[in-house]
Amino acid sequence: GLLICGGVGNGKTSMARALFKTIQKCNGVAFQEETAANFAKLEAQRDENRYKLINLKQADYLLLDDLGVEPVSVKVWGNEVSPVAELLTQRYHLQKFTIVTSNLTEKELGQRYGDRVADRIKEMFNVLSFKNESYRGRI
Repeated sequence: GLLICGGVGNGKTSMARALFKTIQKCNGVAFQEETAANFAKLEAQRDENRYKLINLKQADYLLLDDLGVEPVSVKVWGNEVSPVAELLTQRYHLQKFTIVTSNLTEKELGQRYGDRVADRIKEMFNVLSFKNESYRGRI
């Protein structure tokens, strides 16, 4: 997989989508796309979103956008769950191709999600860091 990290507005999501479109065109595969915040929201309302969650968790190709802006944990039927950490762990075990974008560094992601997920992130992703400033608002 690929972890694209860097500051806001510097093209991470655009690059991830372009990569997926290229993969799709060359290999004829479909991919799922979701923001980390919306994934956490879907997980909090698990019963209503069961089929969408299954599709995202088991997709052969997934783009998870804006990792790190979602709540680390949510309550599901009174139980505390960590939806994104669990998603990354499941995709790691299933060896599913995943592209993640984040404003956080690899180290910050490790601090946020813990040592187990951080260790899996190291194995699961090649890291591409964008260092340029935001392109938004330029004339």
